[in-house]
Amino acid sequence: MGGAGSLMFAIRHGDKVAWCRSQVGVHIPAHSPHFRGSYERMWGRVDFACKFEDGNNVWDYFSDDWYLRTYPNREVGYLVFANGKNDRAIGWRQSLEFFRALQDTKRPHVFVWQMRGHGSSPSFPNLSGARRQGGLPMDIRLDQSLPAFTHCSLDDDPGTATKRPKPKVFPKPPRGRAPVDHYDGDSEGQANLYLFWETKDVVDEAAKWEMTVGLTPPAPKDTCTVDVTPRRCQAFKPKPGERFKWTNTSVADAKVVQSGTVTADKWGLITLKQVTVTKAKNRVAIGKDK
Repeated sequence: MGGAGSLMFAIRHGDKVAWCRSQVGVHIPAHSPHFRGSYERMWGRVDFACKFEDGNNVWDYFSDDWYLRTYPNREVGYLVFANGKNDRAIGWRQSLEFFRALQDTKRPHVFVWQMRGHGSSPSFPNLSGARRQGGLPMDIRLDQSLPAFTHCSLDDDPGTATKRPKPKVFPKPPRGRAPVDHYDGDSEGQANLYLFWETKDVVDEAAKWEMTVGLTPPAPKDTCTVDVTPRRCQAFKPKPGERFKWTNTSVADAKVVQSGTVTADKWGLITLKQVTVTKAKNRVAIGKDK
């Protein structure tokens, strides 16, 4: 259960786990068609509603979706994961629900989905442009801020887990043919796979936060837009309702391409909407609005 376990620890122990790589993990045990039974043998049936000493339902606590939405201000590791749309044991719907929770609560993540079922494999952003990417290209640390990217214009469409009309019997594809995709959305795709940031020049101070972000060489376009939320900040701690100014400067020519004001939400999080990011890189800066 490494695919489930790596995410479980990186989400619930973000103070100890900087990042994780998860391959076809179970994210919401109660919604997994096959593995729900494995969890029930450990925790009791879902309808038993067994609780921990603190009153939390066991099935809620071990649901990554529930945990993220219940504790939106807690920091998590950089979550790189993959699931298969035709993985009947793990279940596609629970994978999509988990992805939506990451987007809604603005957590740092990369999601890849494929039609390889239980053989789907996660990918790191490819900074070299080489055909194969061997490992994590960024030095992600516990003592440094990182960005949460959401709603990127280069993201593919995972759909809504709505089933298309299909035969009563799950068809086995002929040899050499692609598996049948029974769900809406793109059969294979990614979210945030082409985005990266530089760890060598992060500014994280009480009154300002700055970071260089960019698109990887394999990105299908030279420019995108994406929402950017600073996470795991060390000194930059906005208060709910506090206002800030922000700028987006092109690294290539040092020109400001975007600017504006933003207000911290009720959890003290700041989200810059539709930030322009390019392969030539951009410097995003946030400072207190005097």
